[in-house]
Amino acid sequence: MSNFRQLLLESNYQSVIEQAIQDGWLLRISYKGEGANRFRNRVVEPFSLGYYKPSGNLVLAAWHNRGFSLSQDKPEWRLYRLDRLSQCALLKHNKDPRNPKKGIRQVRPGYNPPDQRLSNILADIIDNFKPVADRKKEREQPKPVDPTLVDKEDDSEKELSV
Repeated sequence: MSNFRQLLLESNYQSVIEQAIQDGWLLRISYKGEGANRFRNRVVEPFSLGYYKPSGNLVLAAWHNRGFSLSQDKPEWRLYRLDRLSQCALLKHNKDPRNPKKGIRQVRPGYNPPDQRLSNILADIIDNFKPVADRKKEREQPKPVDPTLVDKEDDSEKELSV
């Protein structure tokens, strides 16, 4: 597959994954794991999207809900490289009866945000557990300035003659 085509696919998958994280939907992915000879379907609950620190690959941190895996079939935490996906679709089977436009979320065993394996996290489910008012306040507050990036004034005072 050409690099350009792969980048386009990753970009499309990224937007679908971000929507699933934001709205609480499951994902059906077709994934070719390391050492596999073909793509296999899986259903996952997406939690974080970011760059894997050791390799720099864009990855999805998700709970493997069901589907074939060479390593194991039991549900557990997994990282999925976006460059190894051939399909990615929202599954809206887990509707929240209080808000049918959203999915029902579960906190899975071992969930400990933020995922320390990832850098530059693009989307994370933890943002959706905060009350809307808190998220709005965070966006409105100025970000703290790194003191090492600020120009320091000369401590000596100079007198100016008028």
